[in-house]
Amino acid sequence: MSARRVVPDVRGLTVDEAVSTVERAGLTVGDIGRDDGPAVRDTVLASVPAAGDEVRAGAVIALRAASGLNTVPVVTGMVPAEAQGVLSAAGFSSRVAVGGSGVPGVVAETAPGPGQVAAVGAVVVLRVPPEASATPRASASPSPTPLPSATPTDTPPATEPPRP
Repeated sequence: MSARRVVPDVRGLTVDEAVSTVERAGLTVGDIGRDDGPAVRDTVLASVPAAGDEVRAGAVIALRAASGLNTVPVVTGMVPAEAQGVLSAAGFSSRVAVGGSGVPGVVAETAPGPGQVAAVGAVVVLRVPPEASATPRASASPSPTPLPSATPTDTPPATEPPRP
């Protein structure tokens, strides 16, 4: 009967560290697949069989590791703070650039755009139209002139001067 081994937990280790850990446990590393996501390249995400499973000595353990790439999420229509949180969770940095057209104070577009694949840690630029200026602007139409009041006043009506 062959000796049993427990698959070590290698999640979060680099691929090199995981290979060493698996081999020290008396197991063999098999395929190393890559998955896109927010993790840094070569970070181990999982093993098959999973950590804690009992296997025979020398069993082959496949690893899943981060590719270092992720898809830029859709953040248009969000306020910058919300968009930055979503981008951070996806593994990206961000910066706000004022400009463009659309709803002031709301993300109108990003570069790289939503759905594009970019390196984890890349900077995604959030284009945000400027807020309306607090300074009054010159109006093309004149200000309305107040109409005389129909309410009687204490001022006597004007009379014609006497004729000579």
